Amino acid sequence: MAVYRFALPSGPFKTYAYLSVPHCIGWTSSALQSHIANWLHKTMAELEWQVCADYALEPIVNTSTDRSERPAIQESGGFADTSQLIGMVYCRGGIRSVGTVRRDWMDDFQRLELTTIAPAYRAAEGSEGWDEFGGREVEDALAAYRLLGSFPWLRARPRVLMGFSRGSITATQAALRLPDLDALVLWGGVSNLLATYAERADLRSTLRRAVRATPSRQPDLYRRRSPLYLAHALRCPILVMHGSADAQVDFHHATQMAQALQRSGQRVVTHFYQGMGHHLPRPIHEAVLERMRDELREFERLAPISDAHPQNQHDPQNQQNPHDPLKQAGSRISSTYRSMSTRLPYRT
Repeated sequence: MAVYRFALPSGPFKTYAYLSVPHCIGWTSSALQSHIANWLHKTMAELEWQVCADYALEPIVNTSTDRSERPAIQESGGFADTSQLIGMVYCRGGIRSVGTVRRDWMDDFQRLELTTIAPAYRAAEGSEGWDEFGGREVEDALAAYRLLGSFPWLRARPRVLMGFSRGSITATQAALRLPDLDALVLWGGVSNLLATYAERADLRSTLRRAVRATPSRQPDLYRRRSPLYLAHALRCPILVMHGSADAQVDFHHATQMAQALQRSGQRVVTHFYQGMGHHLPRPIHEAVLERMRDELREFERLAPISDAHPQNQHDPQNQQNPHDPLKQAGSRISSTYRSMSTRLPYRT
């Protein structure tokens, strides 16, 4: 499976991002390179483009200077069935060189027929700029989202944002700026940066440098980065995923976020995993991703629920599947929080 790394302008900065595309699309590396170069008004020679083979970067040499070059498949519209395809921006966790884009996850997304772009963030992997941990680097995610919408097989398909760990901050901030966003996924996500500062002594100096303030001096800078304080303004369906034994981002970040979304009348679904940590064993990780993908397809199937519907109406489609791959993988879904795993009305 091929994952591509390329230069993507974000505001005044040159940043880097990763791309994975489902095999059913049938586009070659040069076809993808040509499309992105055209979209950026560059030649293929001007676009920095590399293939990640076995997680080592291999440059692709292309001497074409023809801006009009486009893959023939795009003109013919000769795609395979695209009715199940989803476009996703994956906002990684960590900061700078800590918690880089997981390229094995990009392979997973490709296998699940998710067209995925993952920004590396400013000040990471050669990207210019400064990572403000939920500041102006939100533009990195927005640039990736705009590019995602340019792919012809996604023009009539859902586009979503997925934020993992700290990436939930970036994804939530981007979601507020995207009225056409189809769904938001918060996985192991920080929802309250004030709480993170208090809980993670090992991150305090990093947060002080990134935010350029302490919570005691400028708490608003931490609140405006916290999804918990932004929950009321979201307008798309939200999936909250978290392990109950997460030692890096405490479980209360997920439960409090889900409760805040429910109080605001948002459509929220929770996938809570009893005894699971921040990262999951490979078989469970794969099953969790499949369940996430299936939930996103279910979001698409369900029409928006009007405000006239009862606030606590349960969706019968949300009943547990006896053949749930998570059970086969040995995961245990917390019965304590199962009552929260419902689709609720949200404001339009």
